[in-house]
Amino acid sequence: MSRSPEDAWEILVTVSQHSNSKLRDVAEEAVATTPRQEPLPEEFQQCLAAASAVRRRG
Repeated sequence: MSRSPEDAWEILVTVSQHSNSKLRDVAEEAVATTPRQEPLPEEFQQCLAAASAVRRRG
């Protein structure tokens, strides 16, 4: 499923707000985990899943 830059932004903002974390920290964690194959922190994973579900529903 393709996501637009706007979708990605909204998801990052939602995770930031729901995890009470700075947006730059959420984005940094998301980017840092990709090449190293390390999982995101559990709190971010949960918020990311919830934010993605909301975006998919419309």
